[in-house]
Amino acid sequence: MAGLPDQWAGPRCCRSGSRERGADGRSRAPWGCGEGRARTARSAVGPGVAARKDRPLLIWPTGHGPAGAGPPGSPARRGGERDEGRCSWNAHKSWQPAIEADLRASFTVITYDRRGHGRSETAPGQGTRRQDEDDLATLIEQLGPAPAHVAGNSFGASIVLGLAARRPELFRSITVHEPPLIGVVADDPDSMAQLQPTMTSFDAVMDHLRNAENEQGAHLFAEEVAMGPGMWDQLPASLRETFVTNAQTWLDEQTDPTWAALDLDGLSACTAPVLRSRSSASPTWFSTVLERLAMAMPQAQRQTFEGAGHIPHITHPQEYATVLTRFIRAAGPHAPSPGQ
Repeated sequence: MAGLPDQWAGPRCCRSGSRERGADGRSRAPWGCGEGRARTARSAVGPGVAARKDRPLLIWPTGHGPAGAGPPGSPARRGGERDEGRCSWNAHKSWQPAIEADLRASFTVITYDRRGHGRSETAPGQGTRRQDEDDLATLIEQLGPAPAHVAGNSFGASIVLGLAARRPELFRSITVHEPPLIGVVADDPDSMAQLQPTMTSFDAVMDHLRNAENEQGAHLFAEEVAMGPGMWDQLPASLRETFVTNAQTWLDEQTDPTWAALDLDGLSACTAPVLRSRSSASPTWFSTVLERLAMAMPQAQRQTFEGAGHIPHITHPQEYATVLTRFIRAAGPHAPSPGQ
């Protein structure tokens, strides 16, 4: 398969809202939307991207943006050339360290720039996480055969779980790291108290972005939310530029009223093997989220990355790749899914 089928260029995705607003005030839809969509996808992907029988298909909707070009076993580049960051401030390269830590030897790895990232094009309207979930479903179905192994970090993990609650038959296994599903712990006073300083910083960042002060907002997010005081000036210029470019993507995401919610009852119907992970240096409210997930998915295994923070696939890529590979191999080539 040289690229995505023509069906992926359907007008539905072009009409729907998306994550990032450009200079013209229009939101950005997934890579290659509308008339140029199929052409963009075909030109970006080399021959033979479909999964081989001896290499399971592993798809990543990343921490806030996934990519992928090349033969089976190598990352198939589907989007822009932006460097990794955090949350919706980043793009597909955030998974590159883990991919290069031998994942390509075991899997056909597909990462992609989701709506509002990399080479995504523009479309009018407010974006929603559900649209990201629908894009992932289409990707799994078109690259197939489904089900597929799917991994996600942060908001990417939220996308994976949201889709699993609606379309469990698409998943052979699920790996999620620290989904920021605040809605799942809204009734937990300790979690909400711990989140309060972060939410205050979020409000301040959003005020900057609403006033089109993208650099000020990105600077504040990096130092008060993501990385710590003084870190903005230590970032490479290319990464600071990525944060500024994707700032409006994050604002659009935060104004989706369902961005942090999850249908736990629906998720309980998913019987695929699940690995839920956190890092020892991350806030403890992530642990509460994972505990709520375990109540809905009792088959879920748990992993802790000692000494790591929110992005172990970047800071501890070899350990992350080893854990992920072991889990997927244990899940087997024919993990159960509803109706099978």
